[in-house]
Amino acid sequence: MKPDIVTWTVVFIVISCKFVQSRPRKPPNIILILTDDQDVVLGSMSAMNKTNHHLARNGANFINAFVTTPLCCPSRSSILTGMYEHNTGVFDNQETCVSKEWIEGPEKRNFGAYLQQNQYRTGYFGKYLNRYNGSHIPDGWGEWVSLLQNSRYYNYSINRNGNIHRHGDNYYRDYFPDLIANDSLTFFRLSKMNYPELPVAMVVSFPGPHGPEDGAPRYQHLFEGNQLHRTTTWNHVPNPDKHWIIQVMEPMSDLEMAFTDALQRKRLITLVSVDDAIQKLCLELESIGELDNTYIIFTSDHGYHLGQFGLVKGKSMPYDFDLRVPFLIRGPGIPQGVEVPNMVLSIDLAPTILDMAGILIPDHMDGVSILKLFEQPGNRQCKWKHLGMLEQKCWKYKNKRGPNGKKKKVFRYVGTEPWRDTFLVERSRTDEELERYYNKTARLGMQVTKGDKLREECEKPEYQPPCKPKQAKECILLADGSFQIRKCRKRELPPTNENNRKCVCPNEKKKGRMNKEEKKQQRTFLKQHVNKENIKLGRFIEGEEPSIETPTLGTVALVNDDSNIYQADSSLLNHVVVDPKCQVFPNSTVYCISDVFSSRKSIQEHKAFLQRQIDSVQTQLKYLRVIKNSLKDAKVIKKEKLCVCPKENDKTENIYAEERQTPKRKKNQKTQERESKSVETSRSKRRGRKGRKELVCNKPNMNCWQHDRDHWRTPPYWTDEMICGCTQSNNNTYWCLRTINKTHDFLYCEFITKFVEFFNHRTDPHQTTNLAHLLDTGIRRQLHEQLADMKACVGSKDCTTKSLNYNKKQKATNKKQKKRNGS
Repeated sequence: MKPDIVTWTVVFIVISCKFVQSRPRKPPNIILILTDDQDVVLGSMSAMNKTNHHLARNGANFINAFVTTPLCCPSRSSILTGMYEHNTGVFDNQETCVSKEWIEGPEKRNFGAYLQQNQYRTGYFGKYLNRYNGSHIPDGWGEWVSLLQNSRYYNYSINRNGNIHRHGDNYYRDYFPDLIANDSLTFFRLSKMNYPELPVAMVVSFPGPHGPEDGAPRYQHLFEGNQLHRTTTWNHVPNPDKHWIIQVMEPMSDLEMAFTDALQRKRLITLVSVDDAIQKLCLELESIGELDNTYIIFTSDHGYHLGQFGLVKGKSMPYDFDLRVPFLIRGPGIPQGVEVPNMVLSIDLAPTILDMAGILIPDHMDGVSILKLFEQPGNRQCKWKHLGMLEQKCWKYKNKRGPNGKKKKVFRYVGTEPWRDTFLVERSRTDEELERYYNKTARLGMQVTKGDKLREECEKPEYQPPCKPKQAKECILLADGSFQIRKCRKRELPPTNENNRKCVCPNEKKKGRMNKEEKKQQRTFLKQHVNKENIKLGRFIEGEEPSIETPTLGTVALVNDDSNIYQADSSLLNHVVVDPKCQVFPNSTVYCISDVFSSRKSIQEHKAFLQRQIDSVQTQLKYLRVIKNSLKDAKVIKKEKLCVCPKENDKTENIYAEERQTPKRKKNQKTQERESKSVETSRSKRRGRKGRKELVCNKPNMNCWQHDRDHWRTPPYWTDEMICGCTQSNNNTYWCLRTINKTHDFLYCEFITKFVEFFNHRTDPHQTTNLAHLLDTGIRRQLHEQLADMKACVGSKDCTTKSLNYNKKQKATNKKQKKRNGS
């Protein structure tokens, strides 16, 4: 009996030393390290060996860590406040990011404000929110060194305690990851020197691996040929069973594949500087004796994709590559070198940090404290069983072998208090936007898309190509099969039969502008041939055909001066038959024959006749104005030299233009070229920028991006052709349930378009096959109701127990059914 008592006593002491959670005597320091766009599925942690050593081997690695919204600003807002997106009111990276409602509401309740109220010296270093402009310092932060706008590495501005500082492109002075690492360490060291009794809480928010992916010079040679991002779903197309953004994706070209490899390398290079900063931080804390009394948390705001399902790059999708993030914690009471499979979320960070500081967690926070995973129940004794491993009602700890054959420790919470197995993934909109969308779809019907509406419009006669006279717009069929309505542009003259004729074309670069000489020639021509008294109005009376052919819209018909069509005798004005029954005298007196006034009916009929005449003349005037406007770009040439102007890609020499230059114009040609050189250069730059925008690949309802050789300003460069893609959309709105427990591992999503996705991760871990059509009607209704409850939840009790209550009800009903079947 005595040996058994001694053995169990030793076991109890060893286990107590390793696992029993005890609060440190003095308040702990807390450091949150945050990266931007860092994935875990694509292998980004392989570039951070120092971080794995200091945090993973000496702390806990949460292998099922997720964000609730895979988008920068909404996710960061949730991290700071511990609330879901629908409670923070931050839905995108634009209007709702750092809005007035955010500043006056949820921002005041960030975890820094609670820490500062409890004697913590707080500091924020690095990127804050995408739309932050430096106009204010949020509550709760005693030291504030924050980046303005989105992630940058060089040429950025920061708000340093209320003062705006601009930085350039010098690596030693301005490289942003190094700057915030040094500033945060200085703040921690000085705080401990001047206020040794006060704890320190910091957020260190790095820009990497977010674009523009500028790595430190000493690491730019690393990771050549790295292809860890080429997972099972890389370039996995087509996907007709997924929502519409994935459906329209086509297989990536060789250029796009090479771009994903280049971007993967650039992203990993930026993470090496973060890895250095974390090691430097741990060594500094160890040197001043604060490492053992400091909680260090490392995570990212969301994941990333590089070629998955044909999406060249980006985030915001409800799949694991965008939802899963690295999540490491070390500190007092945290077991060392363990993996924790329990589900943890980005909204758990704020309540966990407050719990670490011993502060009561506010009711409005939707997340829960992770420290509960490592704590024993208050006054309960743990009962032990020896079943090949040590097992306790509070948690379970065992050794497993990893993929490389090495043993690893797995630490799972199995306590009597419930832990979540389901959470909400959402990318929503404001209530006003949702109402507008639902009202619009209710009017149009869910089956009517923008493409269908355009196709219907293009069937109308007024949009049929090619453009005809008086036609304002035409429909163009694009390469992707969609339609686009464009304004009718100027058309070229019909081709001539003379093949050897040489042309004089308007200077296309001027686009309607004339030099002084051309303006002078135009004024001389108008004075000689046109005046208000010799316009031949009789040519436009309804029913009378003009003596020359009507030109095509946008072209100019030039005739020989011998025809004298402009030089009509002024006496013709008195002979124009405007009204066969009435006449206007020079003193504006009107005389009509007696038949007009014979009856009321005859008067009405004659008025109607005059109105038709007026409408006809107005139509002719409108057409004349179109012809007049087309003359702005035309030059006076001889009839025998009339020909078709070459297209833009036609490089034929304009020999005739050289021949018709007068000696004076030839003499001043070089002077004019010098004067217009600077102006033309600036115009060409503007046209070049506009042209590049027009060259960007375009898809309906999609957000497109482009990447040329000038995008990356630091090695390794992109030396191939310009690449562009359309892989995101503002109306990519969805709500999902993500469940992981002993029996289930699935993702259930409802999109705003009423499209449903369901993936069973136990049989399909890479989410390649949508099984929504196989769901039982009852199960689908239950999931829909559960999702509706989660979309409106407020507070940890409401947002955590929904799925657990549902599971308990299911277990209770299953037990009742078993009893009934047994009886």
